[in-house]
Amino acid sequence: MKKLFNATFEQSLNLLDDRLVDYMIKDTEKRGLYNGKKRFLLMSLSIILIMAQYGFVKITEFGMKSPDRNSFVPEPDINFLPESFFWILLFIYLSIWLYTRYKNKNNSSTRIFITMNTCNNYLIWLILTVNLFFITIFLKLLTSIGMIVVLILLTVVGYIVIRSKYNSLNIKNA
Repeated sequence: MKKLFNATFEQSLNLLDDRLVDYMIKDTEKRGLYNGKKRFLLMSLSIILIMAQYGFVKITEFGMKSPDRNSFVPEPDINFLPESFFWILLFIYLSIWLYTRYKNKNNSSTRIFITMNTCNNYLIWLILTVNLFFITIFLKLLTSIGMIVVLILLTVVGYIVIRSKYNSLNIKNA
């Protein structure tokens, strides 16, 4: 009877000797996700998404400077999404992106992880921006107590999600 797995423990630790893993790495590198047109498209998409973030900031400023008098939403008093906040977060986002690119410059097999890290950082930035946008718009409408309740609910949901992900990672690592 043939054995499916006949490697020793020491041999199984070195995954680059595995033909399947080697094939997957070579196949991923052949696809050329980060070359030529696709790299240009990724950069263009990044610029468009960052401009959308800036659009939230400008819409908030416009709503503060010239509010609609016929709107059911009262005029906001406090701008929780100033332009300086956008520039600070853009600097942090670009710093993290450049750091991960510099740290993994010569390792082509981790490019997908750099992209996922960048996407995750952008999504965190987008969630923060959209939340501050809506807090600025609806703070007077919900009153302070209503907004505190909404923020507490968001915090509790975030804690539950993070805790469940942490527990699942601990179970996988155990």
